[in-house]
Amino acid sequence: MSEAETDQWEVRVKNGPINLFDWVRNVFMEILGCDAESALAMAKQIHTEGETVVWTGARAECEERAYSLQDHGLHAVIVRVVT
Repeated sequence: MSEAETDQWEVRVKNGPINLFDWVRNVFMEILGCDAESALAMAKQIHTEGETVVWTGARAECEERAYSLQDHGLHAVIVRVVT
């Protein structure tokens, strides 16, 4: 396995246009597969802190999830985890 394949990345969703908490929760549940309580907690964290990490993993899977979140109108970016 190459070094690039073992790198960890994060998908961060930043505060953006006004979206209802229920709608953001439902998008997180659909794309990230998380439960309603976790999804709502992430939505509230974005609202209060400006962003939150919603996924951590390999670059390819983070890109896939970030693009899906962007397709739903959310401001998602991927960031390499520096250790």
